[in-house]
Amino acid sequence: MKLHRIAVHNLNSLYDEQVVDLERDLEGASLFLIQGPTGSGKSTLMDAVSLALFGTTPRLRGVRKASDMASAILSHGAGSGFAEVVFSRWHAGDGPLSGRVTYRARWAVRRARDKADGKVQDPRRSLDRLQPGVALDEAGRDDWQILTSDSRQKFCAQVFDENLAVFSVHDFHRSMLLAPG
Repeated sequence: MKLHRIAVHNLNSLYDEQVVDLERDLEGASLFLIQGPTGSGKSTLMDAVSLALFGTTPRLRGVRKASDMASAILSHGAGSGFAEVVFSRWHAGDGPLSGRVTYRARWAVRRARDKADGKVQDPRRSLDRLQPGVALDEAGRDDWQILTSDSRQKFCAQVFDENLAVFSVHDFHRSMLLAPG
């Protein structure tokens, strides 16, 4: 799996929309380090990737209810927030999806009426696939095929599992995250 772009809106200490374009900013580096002072959003970026791909994050491991997790990670005073990751992975075979295929995973949450004091709604997860032959930097709105989009885990889980192949939440946490300190 290769990460291309991380977008975060109103999660933890990252207010408004923040985008890290790994292709442009890192010039395609295969290994990178995120560093900065306490509270600058380093862990929130990794939370965003984990939320977008798996609907959970290790910092909220003990939280069971989706709306409680959303309430805990949404920026204070925000009416809505999201985590979005554009990634690609290799598909073996001869079919139309053989080779490197690009996806966009999104986890979004909002409060009732998008008000800061509204009740937190269940998060919505979605997974889109870029049409074959379309370059990521040229992709428009109609170039993405919606694979799933729902707030109910039972309708999203299977689609995410199939398209992430054998890459699990445990694999991600083990390979991408280092505990602070």
